[in-house]
Amino acid sequence: MKRWRIAAIFGLCFFGGWNDLANAQSKLNFDEKIAALDAWTVGYNRASGSCLTTATYGDETTVWIGLDDDEVYLALTNPNWQSIQEGKQYRIRIASLAGTRWQGNFYGISRSQEKGVISGGLKEEFVKEVIRTPGIAVYLGSTLIAKLNLDGSPAAFGAMLDCHSSRNPGSSQKAGRSVGKVVSSGTGFIVSQQGHILTNNHVVESCGNLAIERAGHSRVHGTALARDKANDLAVLKTGIKPENVTSLRTNLRVGENIAVYGFPLSSRLATTGNFTVGYVSALAGLGDDSSKFQISAPIQPGNSGGPVLDHYGNAVGVIVSTATSAIIADRSGVAPQNINFAIKANIARSFLDANGIQADSPPQTAKIYEFADLAERAKLTTVKILCEK
Repeated sequence: MKRWRIAAIFGLCFFGGWNDLANAQSKLNFDEKIAALDAWTVGYNRASGSCLTTATYGDETTVWIGLDDDEVYLALTNPNWQSIQEGKQYRIRIASLAGTRWQGNFYGISRSQEKGVISGGLKEEFVKEVIRTPGIAVYLGSTLIAKLNLDGSPAAFGAMLDCHSSRNPGSSQKAGRSVGKVVSSGTGFIVSQQGHILTNNHVVESCGNLAIERAGHSRVHGTALARDKANDLAVLKTGIKPENVTSLRTNLRVGENIAVYGFPLSSRLATTGNFTVGYVSALAGLGDDSSKFQISAPIQPGNSGGPVLDHYGNAVGVIVSTATSAIIADRSGVAPQNINFAIKANIARSFLDANGIQADSPPQTAKIYEFADLAERAKLTTVKILCEK
């Protein structure tokens, strides 16, 4: 049986409903196209004076995110959802590939030949978390109804907010309180003497500005030098003149002790960094993906792009994702625990080599660090990455 733990720290019960159900159908449409960003289209609805962004997936599910009268709303429609009753309240549950879960009240709607659900009054935490996750699974009760890739949604959401500001110059500050400035964060680590930082592509994708923070130093600007969407890797160019760098070690064994350093949930947990330990559980990822390996060390949203370290202080991988109920529980009926994944160091090294960046290799002889010392060392070369749109 799936277990959905509701944590007040995330404000997971995020929706208050929809106060304009009669006009919902007319809002899910636009007659002026503003922009096309990856799979997302941003448009303007003249009749309602609202801006919205939408994307349609292979299973015919369409996601609609709109801003109307300074209220943010979310709708999902599909021509195959004919059992949904217009006006009926439904409890929808959403699980992100980053491991976060939400639930809230939606209301049934009809749109041409489609049926769907809609809700409004999104909380700031929900908006920020959802638009930066690589994908979500949507449940109606206990039934999985859609799995959606959200690539490009941060840029689309930003363009929608820009549309709203330009079309409604006299709008109140209510929208600013509801969604605020779109800011996300992740982790990276210094891999070259020139100050290059390795991280995940999904950490920096669609960012308007990148700021880099590291212990004991002033914030600096970063620029995405190269990105690999397929392997979810990115390398940043910075003005950092590092005293220490993290070497990459490409051989790995099951059962090996590892540690993770990063900045998970930085708006809620310690801003100075977080250190967890575990083991290498398997030498492949989901579906026997040979580019990744599995670890038991706990991770959270914000750890993405951080190093997986051996007891010599070398990086053997780059944190990328955690298994969730969205992937595991619907297949096995068992919620996953400490099933987390990292990109192998050989994949990261090949990416850096392809972009002319020489990463350090482990020294022939090296000191074995106790965990407390390893945490101190990791703190010197691991950075928080702030993405602003």
